[in-house]
Amino acid sequence: MHISAHGLIPTPIQRLKLKDLQESVSKLQSELVESEANRILVETSLAQANETIQEKETALAEALARIQGLGNANADSNEAPLIERPRPSTKGGRIPIQQAMGLDGQDELYGNIQKYIHTLVAACGIDWKLDFRLQSPDNLSKVYRAARKEYPILKRFKNDWATEFSGACSHPWLSPSRWSKGILAFSHGKLEGPGQREHRAARSPSQCQWQPPSSSWSLCVKTLEACVGAAPRHRRSYAPQRELRLHLYLFC
Repeated sequence: MHISAHGLIPTPIQRLKLKDLQESVSKLQSELVESEANRILVETSLAQANETIQEKETALAEALARIQGLGNANADSNEAPLIERPRPSTKGGRIPIQQAMGLDGQDELYGNIQKYIHTLVAACGIDWKLDFRLQSPDNLSKVYRAARKEYPILKRFKNDWATEFSGACSHPWLSPSRWSKGILAFSHGKLEGPGQREHRAARSPSQCQWQPPSSSWSLCVKTLEACVGAAPRHRRSYAPQRELRLHLYLFC
């Protein structure tokens, strides 16, 4: 370093070192700015990751709660076995559906169930030319699913027999008082109905004899003797009796 009239003058070597220091400072400042930008990006990603983790934890807690609820429901169903299909105590006897369902004293609930199923059967395309058991599986499944969803109590009955009985009591050939009471019995004077002629033509005379209700369709039906009454006085009286036997056979 030389001394002049104007003061100290840096040598070339000193000038080179100063330039290097300035370049280093500029480089460090650039790296600092870049590091700050990276820090902000990392903090943003961390916040998003924490939010995602929180959402996953919430979803997991809800799933565990649902699993616990299903476990409790299964435990309850195991503790409470399904109610079996009732059987009449006597041949041709009646089984009031309300009593068989254990809804004695709950007239409002039972009435609402009956009315809903009565409407549901009409809306699901049930073909009353066929026995209720011979309906389209799709139509029957619609009835059963909708009934169980609207009234969960119907899940308690094995093979949906309560819905089946209530649906059969919605038959249009029955008087309103019959299906509202839940007793499947035919009103006299209404033996002929839609499709009855086709069924009669398709069956042989030997098949047109009344038989007791089968084990899978034990509904409340009047006995043949009570419906027919005394023996016929002349040949033409056999026709309504034959119609009655056929009608009961188709529904048993």
